Amino acid sequence: MSTSSAALPPDAPTAPVRREVFYAAYGSNLSARRFACYIAGGAASGAIRALRGARDQQAPVSWRGLRVPGRLTFHGHSETWGGAPAFFEPAPPGDRSGAQVFVRAWRLGWDQLEDVVAQENGRATHPLDVGPGTPEEGFSVLAGPGRYDQLVCVGTLESLPVLTCTAPASSVPVHPEAPSRGYLAHIVTGLRETFDLGDTAIVDYLGRAPGTTNDLVRAALVTDHA
Repeated sequence: MSTSSAALPPDAPTAPVRREVFYAAYGSNLSARRFACYIAGGAASGAIRALRGARDQQAPVSWRGLRVPGRLTFHGHSETWGGAPAFFEPAPPGDRSGAQVFVRAWRLGWDQLEDVVAQENGRATHPLDVGPGTPEEGFSVLAGPGRYDQLVCVGTLESLPVLTCTAPASSVPVHPEAPSRGYLAHIVTGLRETFDLGDTAIVDYLGRAPGTTNDLVRAALVTDHA
């Protein structure tokens, strides 16, 4: 049996190529249920506010667990969780401390990344202009005035950049503050889902982050949203 397909007319529009990127989550978005709210909309367990979701509500194509050079810290105040949110501090050039941050890299469309970053900052979506070319490791750009508007490239996966968002560098000293138990529990869930970490490893990792304590992490283990 033979098969054939009809040729498209010369002037027929072609579907645009989907620009993709990996978004590196290191806070509550390590949790699949929590991150789904950024794509499909809704509120995660323990969250005070719901998210509007992305324009493209297609689930992430895939994800990968990574460890990237840097440090996890907690400071400020989250209106959603009632405690301090997490931030990623990239390792400075030449740093040999070996400090690493556990991240879950979600493969998304570029427009979905724009919506995620906008929701992280509680603002309307606008295009993320990163200039010509593909961002490479070490690339960083300020995308807006929000507290999560510093866009940072932490590496490459499958020939795609791995980007995350964090707080812009500041000359004002930042004082670590404690996250809420509910917020920390989503991070615990994500660490278990992504890296299959046991309780001891989770306490060792999160308990070292400025703003947390081993006791606070142990309390979050009980509240885990898995």
